[in-house]
Amino acid sequence: MSESCSHCASRGAPNDAAPSRPLVLVHGFLGSPDDWSAFESALEKIPHAPPTVRADLVEAARGLIAAGTAHPTLPKLACALLGSLRRDPRLQGGFDVLGYSMGGRVALEWLVSRGEDAESAPDIRVLLASAHPGIEDAAERSRRANVDAHLSERLAGISAARNKHERYSRISTLLADWYTTPMFTPLAATRAFDGVLKRRREDLESGDIAHCWSAIVAGCSPGTNEPRWDTLHAAGDACMVVTGELDARYFAVVQRSAQIGIATRIMKDSGHALPIEQPAALAALAAAWTAQLGSNLAAHGTDIT
Repeated sequence: MSESCSHCASRGAPNDAAPSRPLVLVHGFLGSPDDWSAFESALEKIPHAPPTVRADLVEAARGLIAAGTAHPTLPKLACALLGSLRRDPRLQGGFDVLGYSMGGRVALEWLVSRGEDAESAPDIRVLLASAHPGIEDAAERSRRANVDAHLSERLAGISAARNKHERYSRISTLLADWYTTPMFTPLAATRAFDGVLKRRREDLESGDIAHCWSAIVAGCSPGTNEPRWDTLHAAGDACMVVTGELDARYFAVVQRSAQIGIATRIMKDSGHALPIEQPAALAALAAAWTAQLGSNLAAHGTDIT
């Protein structure tokens, strides 16, 4: 864990050939920085790949909760995490971001200031992996808000469980429900899935972590936060959007992103959980993306990687 950044940790030593601009990795809902282990191992094998810095959404939320924010909104969570990152001397010259799922939504918030105060906006470029810029339809927003409120209550129930047996039962039920949704079917078929479940179970056995996720899902629901399609549109070449070809729920995000001029990629044989299902392919894409930044990537169309 970096002494200068309480919400992030780094891997990879810079060398003369490596780029000086780091790649910040932001995990998704229920995830942890350890979800990036296989991705980082693959990235380290690629010549001149960027050094990485892992961000931790739970640590950022924990600080906000301790300061009195019961349900941190997406902008507040993003602001807290960015504040920590910007204090890290390795990142003060700007950095690139790979944000997965909820982590991508957090990273997209960092680009909002580009249209508000360009002089103080950090030099950040974002690769969105299986991330949705937000819900615009009012009825869908209301439905999603209700779903996430219920999920928050279930996580709070884990945190408040009276004994280990009750907590374990609640965790097992929640994880079974979450990972049997269609977008995680490809993940469940991988050899890495058992390790994912083990990490999730161990994390949630900590009542504190379950409490943090309860607060995050309540405050950061796409049903209660502003959609950021305009921010994505304005980002131009500072963004790329990638999704798995088997992730039907997010396929429309790639299509719309391409229509508004954002560079997009579709990853073969992949569902929603790209960093875990296809860590090597995602690492190759991330390395190529960082190397090509500055060119008009959108002109390349929606390639299948």
